[in-house]
Amino acid sequence: MESTRNSRLARWFAGPKETLEDQALAVLSATLDALVVIDADGVVVEWNPSATEIFGYGRTDALGQQIADLIIPDELRNRHRAGIAHYLATGEAPVFGERVTMPAVRADGSELMVELSITPIHGQDEELFAGWLRDVTEIAEARASADRSSELLAAVLQNVSDFITIFAPDGSIRFASGGRDMGGVRALFGQDQQSWPTAVAADPNAGVASLLHPDDVDRAEAIFAAIVRGDRPATERWDMRTAEIDGVSRTFETTGENLIDHPTVQGVIFSSRDVTEERASQALIVAAETSARKAAEDQAAALREVAVLKSELLAMVSHELRTPLTAILSFAEILSSRLGAAID
Repeated sequence: MESTRNSRLARWFAGPKETLEDQALAVLSATLDALVVIDADGVVVEWNPSATEIFGYGRTDALGQQIADLIIPDELRNRHRAGIAHYLATGEAPVFGERVTMPAVRADGSELMVELSITPIHGQDEELFAGWLRDVTEIAEARASADRSSELLAAVLQNVSDFITIFAPDGSIRFASGGRDMGGVRALFGQDQQSWPTAVAADPNAGVASLLHPDDVDRAEAIFAAIVRGDRPATERWDMRTAEIDGVSRTFETTGENLIDHPTVQGVIFSSRDVTEERASQALIVAAETSARKAAEDQAAALREVAVLKSELLAMVSHELRTPLTAILSFAEILSSRLGAAID
């Protein structure tokens, strides 16, 4: 099979010059990229079918025309001419052999983005420049849309009231937002956003634990492991305290969701809300309610004791009153019986 291929190549190279040129032109005509060849004056000397499809000019319309007048936007034409002049004078052309993305213009005046690669062709009598151009308008628009989405997401994350963090499955920090209401990472951890992930990363064995109060570390690690396993629902909330900075610790309410399999996130995302003041207020309310409830219970106990004392007092007074009255009644009965006998 190798000998067959070699014999075909030999016959191809041994063919007449016209055949080689025809075959080369056939290949250039069939390529999906636009091929535009210009001379040192910027005049088009070659224009393949893909160039017609991309820019809208037919080959006969393009040949002999200034390339700047055909596809180069007005604001770039002087730079184009200056670049050719500089190369012819110095032999320097930084763009040669490089892929450059730039705007271009179609025959109908509409703009597009093209990826351009220029190769010099050194002839005996003149210098030519072959430009390979590819329409990348959709790609450029997709990239611009992605950039806008990234900027929007970054703006949202930096100004949202919650503090968003993403941790890799091993516990290392992959992303941290600012957190508007919390005043950013500095308010939460006492460090700026750029430095604290680096400081944590310096101790790879610390991870999440280095951010938390020592008393909350075991519970946090257990929750993190449960989220990684998929055993904890994303809606379940819990409170954690940060490590103390200058003797002060913050409390934040957090939810966590396993997005390790997500192609972009590839980690566990936490949404945390600073509830330090809220929890302090709740503690004061609970303390006040407890105090009021105890006072009410003490008052009820006192009232019950008063009621018992009242009952005991009434019983004692009743007894004391009944004792002399009994004697009087007995004496009255004696008198009544004697008086009745005397009358009879």
